[in-house]
Amino acid sequence: MSPALRRLHGRRGSAILLCVLAMLALIAATTTAFLAVAVAHVREVRHQRDGVQALYMAESGVEELLDQVATTGATARIQQEITGPTLPAQPSLEQPAPAARPALPLGRYRASCRREGETLVITSVGQAPTAVGPPVERKVIVRCREVDGRWQVHEWEWPQ
Repeated sequence: MSPALRRLHGRRGSAILLCVLAMLALIAATTTAFLAVAVAHVREVRHQRDGVQALYMAESGVEELLDQVATTGATARIQQEITGPTLPAQPSLEQPAPAARPALPLGRYRASCRREGETLVITSVGQAPTAVGPPVERKVIVRCREVDGRWQVHEWEWPQ
């Protein structure tokens, strides 16, 4: 066999090897891009969930102040932390029954109201804890008018 044919015969598998390596690189790049998109989506959904929870906290402050004004007639400031149910116990054969666990924090709110002429303006800021970083805050401003001796919501806004 001539030397040129021997060189050609020795290189036969190199093209297949290069194709396999290129396919592996393409699969790795695609997988990395997919994981990056999935992680970004999970972060976005978590932030939206925390934002909705903070909005609910702010709305709780509005409701409590409206109830306070309806029952006592006094306008004041309130601040409260709301906690949820305790964590469920994990069953185990090796551990004794778990002691009572502390309640989970759902969030907190600060609310205040003031009179502007015949309008009652309630400002409430809700906070929801996050897994990492500072808590998410949402603010609600509600304007109420007195109708038949009761305060009724006239305008509701969520400033950004």
